[in-house]
Amino acid sequence: MARTYRLFAYGTFLAEEEDHAFLLEHGAKLIGPAQTAVGYQLVEAGPLPGIVKRGTGAVVGELYEVTSQLLGHCDLKRDHPRLYVRDEIELDDGTKAWSYTFRNRQALGVHRIANGDYRNRFAPTDKPQPGAWVKWAKSRHKR
Repeated sequence: MARTYRLFAYGTFLAEEEDHAFLLEHGAKLIGPAQTAVGYQLVEAGPLPGIVKRGTGAVVGELYEVTSQLLGHCDLKRDHPRLYVRDEIELDDGTKAWSYTFRNRQALGVHRIANGDYRNRFAPTDKPQPGAWVKWAKSRHKR
C-alpha cells in the first residue's frame, strides 16, 4: 500500500479552479473543506495566490489525500522550492497538512486577501467605522 499525505489546497488547486484537474488526473481524493488555524495570511502576487505564515487570520480551502508521487508532481507544478515552499501547516482542528507557502519576503507589498478565501477574493469587505476621536474631529468642522 502506497503511503499517503494530506494536502491543503487554497488557490488554483481548489475545485472548479484552473489547476484542479491536475490533482484529479493524478489521483487526489477530496477529504473535504478545511481551514488553517489562525496565524496565516492569504496573499496574491499578481496571478499567484500564496499562504504566508505569521499572519493574523485563517485561510479557507480543501483537504486532499495524495500519494508521495503526486506530491512530487505538485512540487514541480508549484516550482518548489524556488517559487513556493512545501511546508506543513496547522489546520483549525489541530491537525497538520502539507501546503505550498510563500516566504514572508515574497509577500511584501502584495495584495492581501482579507477574508482568507480565494474563491471570494473579490467580495466586498466591510469598511471599519471611524472611532470616537475621528467622529469628534469631524463634528468640530460642522460648526
